[in-house]
Amino acid sequence: MLKSITRLNSALIICAEQAESCNDNQTRIFTAELNSYLFEFMRLAAAEKKLVSTVAMHNIDRVKVHIAQYNALSDTQLLQKQITPTLEHISTTLNDVINAYHYNLKEQTEYHILLLILISLLILVVSIFHYFYSNKYIKQLIHKSDDLTHLFHHVLNRIKDLDLKAIKSRLSSINTNPNEKKIYSLLLFSFEKLENEKLKTDLYQRLYNLLGYEIRGITNTIQGGVKLLAVDKDERELVLAKDVITATHTLENLAENFNQLSNIDISKDDNIVNLNKLSSDLIVLLASKSKNLSKSIECYVDNTLPLTFYGHQTGLFWLLLMQMSDALATQGYEQILLTINCSGTKRVDQLKISLNFYLYSSDYSSIDSIEQLPWSKSHKTLITNKALARTLIGKIKNYQVTRQVIDNTSCFSTSFDIQPERYQTQTSLLVDKKILICGASAIQTNVLDKMLTEQGADVVVANTPNDIFKSINQLDDNDGILLTNTIKGVKLNTFCKIIKARLGKKNIKIFLSVSTSNQVKEVFEHIDHIFYHPCPPSDFISNMLEHLEKDHDDTAVALPKLLIVEDDKLQQFILKKILSDFEYECETMDDGQQVVDNLDKLDHDIIFMDCIMPNLGGVDATKRIRAYEKQHKKQPSIIIGATALTSNEEHKLCIDAGMDYVLHKPYKKDVIYASLKKYIAIGKIK
Repeated sequence: MLKSITRLNSALIICAEQAESCNDNQTRIFTAELNSYLFEFMRLAAAEKKLVSTVAMHNIDRVKVHIAQYNALSDTQLLQKQITPTLEHISTTLNDVINAYHYNLKEQTEYHILLLILISLLILVVSIFHYFYSNKYIKQLIHKSDDLTHLFHHVLNRIKDLDLKAIKSRLSSINTNPNEKKIYSLLLFSFEKLENEKLKTDLYQRLYNLLGYEIRGITNTIQGGVKLLAVDKDERELVLAKDVITATHTLENLAENFNQLSNIDISKDDNIVNLNKLSSDLIVLLASKSKNLSKSIECYVDNTLPLTFYGHQTGLFWLLLMQMSDALATQGYEQILLTINCSGTKRVDQLKISLNFYLYSSDYSSIDSIEQLPWSKSHKTLITNKALARTLIGKIKNYQVTRQVIDNTSCFSTSFDIQPERYQTQTSLLVDKKILICGASAIQTNVLDKMLTEQGADVVVANTPNDIFKSINQLDDNDGILLTNTIKGVKLNTFCKIIKARLGKKNIKIFLSVSTSNQVKEVFEHIDHIFYHPCPPSDFISNMLEHLEKDHDDTAVALPKLLIVEDDKLQQFILKKILSDFEYECETMDDGQQVVDNLDKLDHDIIFMDCIMPNLGGVDATKRIRAYEKQHKKQPSIIIGATALTSNEEHKLCIDAGMDYVLHKPYKKDVIYASLKKYIAIGKIK
């Protein structure tokens, strides 16, 4: 722009000196060029206002005005006169602006250099600080690592002497540093996990031991029963077969129960406890254990208990069985009472189940007399095994076991909260039925009384045999008399026979409650049904109701159908005569082949089978009879073999073929009569 100003100024001076040679076009080119430079200068000055003064801007505006006048008038002289002084000022201004710009640029450069130096110094200081801090931190880490190594070796040296109690002690000690506490906390978790596993192992070990104990007892019963059935020649056990069947059934239940326990899954939502089955299984096994320990047990189950509730049946059964088995084995009392009842809780949808296991040596007159002892004032010892409860019982809540002792009575009480799934629907099955009870044991009589009364029965308790005879007139058809084997001062067989005679033609049933099968010799022909005590309430009531509602004709003892298979006509006659003396009618066949040919018509209850016969002997005939019965699912007949041989091999051959018993010829009247009574009794009790 300075060059443009100089050219225009020179051209105007020349025009002023030599007017005739002034080129107007050349002047316009210079003014146009200058005008464009002035416009660009003003644009830049607007961005850098501090470099250009107001006077300079005013001069530039004046030059632009003069150029505009020139463009309008084309008067060179006027332009030279107006603009020349101003152009000099503008040239000075431009030089000042350039100098100021260079000065500012220098200042900025120096500022940036200084800033760069300061930043470099700051980076250097930070780097030095970081170096020293990192070095210190690394030393601290090394020191901390040395401390941890020392701590680790310290704990390692002591770990052999540590147990759960010692670890908890170290954790609670104020002298234990935080890092050591972390290690001991992890050790505590591992120890507790190990203890839980040990508890589980102990649980299953106890279950194995308990199962082994039960199997040994049941196996002894089965083996002894089978041997006695094979060689029995008298009436020591009339219904031992019933014991064998019951023992075998119990063994099957135990095996199934134990197999279920190995697959226990308490997390399932569909686990349901059947309280009738649970109480029945407990009562049967506890009765068996009590019998083995020469103890007497009574069981009372409240009729208001729910039928089913949510929980794990197998786990709860084994937990209760172990607890009560331990109490039986460790307590020296001879009398036991188990009561099972329920009550309400704070939650509407829940019930509290209570199982009270009383062991005592005093004579109590009723259940109430035991329950009303001052238990609330007695010291209560909590003996709950919470680990086992968590493992086994699933959704059952607040499981608690306590022990209390008052004088000669000990009580193991188990309680837990349940959510019922189904409730009892039949609670008045024996309405309009009158039952006469007589027994020497007050507690036993009271248990039977409560179970019958809760089902609506009208119960009359006879304290002595004479009271029974006095009360018989109160009974009507379809009522019943319930006797126990503990009646003192009477011979049970004669007593039952007299009662039967007193009843005459009345349709009144006679029941007998016994603890073992050897207590019921010769009474079968005088009674209607036998209960094995203690009897689970569901079985007791249903059997009682079934027999009370039978017609009188149905209760009469039907004589068994007898068949004699004997090739010797004389022996056939002798045996038939003996049986007829006992008022039994019988058919005869001459050999085993005749029996086999008529298998489809064979419906005899007892078959007397000669072992050695022509055509087909008794051993082979027996095998074919058993095969036919099995194939057609018929009720097996009682087959009593008869042989003149007395060797063990002959006896075993007959038993292996399927015979129930073997008689030795010649026939003896008393032996035959004893055999008949035994197997008729077995048929009646099934």
